Amino acid sequence: MDDYAHALPDFNQALALNPDFVKALRNRGYAHQNLDKNELALADFDRVLKLKADDVRAYNGRGNAYSAKGDYDRAIADYDRAIKLDPDYEPAFYGRAVAYADKGDYERAILDYGRAIKLNPAYAPSFNGRGLAHSRTSDYRRAIADYDEAIKLRPGYADAFDNRGTAYRRLGRFERAIADYDQAIKLRPDYSFTYERRCWTRAISGGALDLALADCDVALRLRANDADALESRCFVRFKLGDFRRAIEDCSAALKGNAKLAISLQVRGLAKLRLADATGGEADIAAAKALDGDVAKFLAGYGVRR
Repeated sequence: MDDYAHALPDFNQALALNPDFVKALRNRGYAHQNLDKNELALADFDRVLKLKADDVRAYNGRGNAYSAKGDYDRAIADYDRAIKLDPDYEPAFYGRAVAYADKGDYERAILDYGRAIKLNPAYAPSFNGRGLAHSRTSDYRRAIADYDEAIKLRPGYADAFDNRGTAYRRLGRFERAIADYDQAIKLRPDYSFTYERRCWTRAISGGALDLALADCDVALRLRANDADALESRCFVRFKLGDFRRAIEDCSAALKGNAKLAISLQVRGLAKLRLADATGGEADIAAAKALDGDVAKFLAGYGVRR
């Protein structure tokens, strides 16, 4: 980020001397985009394309800026134009894959990640991205194969370890999941979400609940009031028999996200344990309305009436 910020004055100076300097406009656009100044990036790329209508990198950069703003259809349209101009331009395939994945079109994302990999097989994020898309379609074994490749290319890739841990967890391979979360935390010790995922994995695997609780505590110190971490800690405290504090955590989680079926179900069960039949049954009914399978899911991990 600092490099981009330091480069901006140079681009501005060049453009003060020549407002139509395409390379400086394009590079400033990329700098703005990498600094999350997407409106400024869009203005720069628009100007480039007025001056040079076949600028592949400008279409790609504008696609990145639109994607960062959540305007995925416009992003995809720009990536399409970039690819039409240069069918071997790997960054546009990668960018379009990310946009398709963010739209929830995982099949198209997988195809585009595959094209990007074919053009540049040394780019670890393409394997990681395709792994995520495979995970979203519940194809966890293919996801793990992609994460393996990402880690082989970039041994310090925390995201890939974190994502592979989740894929292993989905397959019920809890020890492998925890090992990957351990490595992700070693590489990126201030990332709250990995602690929350390790907390949940330890809790559902029948592992040490004290370690699970410690992980959720760290997650909440790093990201206060995170609903997922509160829900996971609620689950752990229920399993520890600390029903009052479980209710507190589930209530706090539901304050952040009222549609957490697990929080409602666990809070309801905790209320029943404390002889609050009316409140407990109301929560359990609300949980069932959100997710008809939540009671069965939690029962599989020992949390039941």
